[in-house]
Amino acid sequence: FENTGFKFGAVALVDPQTGHYVAELPVPPSMLAPVRVLTGAESAFAGINAGVATLAYDWATISPRGEVSYSLGDHDTWRSSLYAAAARALSSDGQLAADVEVAHSESDGAIVGGDHNFSRYAARFQYVRGAAQTDLFAGYQTKFFGWPNLYTPYGWLETEDLKTTLVALNHRVGAADGDFWQASALWRRNDDDYEADR
Repeated sequence: FENTGFKFGAVALVDPQTGHYVAELPVPPSMLAPVRVLTGAESAFAGINAGVATLAYDWATISPRGEVSYSLGDHDTWRSSLYAAAARALSSDGQLAADVEVAHSESDGAIVGGDHNFSRYAARFQYVRGAAQTDLFAGYQTKFFGWPNLYTPYGWLETEDLKTTLVALNHRVGAADGDFWQASALWRRNDDDYEADR
């Protein structure tokens, strides 16, 4: 059912429930390298179940920095996020680093029943030595949203309340010619509470 697939490190995510929730990914963009769009045979091989393309992400190398954002909008809309990263050089010519992110968004919506409430928490530990990088990631998000006739044509004020946990371990080793090998393990749990009429 997925037109677009998602790949983190060496592993493509699949959704056992028809693909509706494959994009429930509690991963902050600040922790990822720029996306690569895989199409054709490359997507078929790497994306497993994607019909059009696969968005392939690698874990970014952590550098010490911080980011804060906050915005306001109509209909009691507001969003904020906080990202912080620290790194420490080791005597073994390696680097141990960590980054964390907290994000929140909520709104009453432009129409009755069109509200949302979203929160995400994520943390990552990373060890880099030479051309090798190991990342251990854990993320959790809650996403509530409502919309009239979200899935049905009956005039109901439907809602979804999703809770997603993702744990990932990735090890990547690069070579001088630009080639690399990597191994990944992912575990994801998605809990969904759908209400036909709130």
